[in-house]
Amino acid sequence: MVTLESMAKEDLINLNVKADSKKIAIDVLADMMRSKGIVADTTEFTKSVLLSELESTINKGNGVALSRGKCSAVSSAAIAIGRLTKSISWEDYGEPVDIIVLAAVPEDDIDFERLDLMGLISEMLESITVVSDLYNIQTPGEMRDAMVGHINEF
Repeated sequence: MVTLESMAKEDLINLNVKADSKKIAIDVLADMMRSKGIVADTTEFTKSVLLSELESTINKGNGVALSRGKCSAVSSAAIAIGRLTKSISWEDYGEPVDIIVLAAVPEDDIDFERLDLMGLISEMLESITVVSDLYNIQTPGEMRDAMVGHINEF
C-alpha cells in the first residue's frame, strides 16, 4: 500500500530552503532527492517538473505549491518537502509560495494508489488549519508527522 509515510522521509524535508525563484527551489529539493539516490539526474528531473508545471501547477493557495516530476531519472517514488526562508513567486499565481511539496515519480509508474495519495495530499493542503500547522513546525520529523497525521483526516 502506498502511504505518505512511505514516500515522505524525514531526510527529504528541509525547513530552511534558501531560494529566490521557483527553479532554484525545485533544484534544492531535487538535489536532496539526488543525495538519497532517488533522482539520478537533477537536470532531467527539474526539466520534467518544469514541463509538468506548464501542463498543470497545483498551487493550493495558503502559500503552498504541490508539484511533480515524472521521468526516467527517478528510480523510486518519493516526496520532498521544502519550507522557504522567504516567500517566492510561483509565476502566474498571484499568491507567494512558502511551502513546496514535490513528488518524484519513475517514468513508467502507473500506480493508481499513488495517484489517489496525491489527490489526498492536494485536498489536505487546501485546509487552512493544516497549512497553519505546517508553518509552525520546528523539525523535519514534526513536519512528516503532522502531514501523516492530517492526511488521515481526509
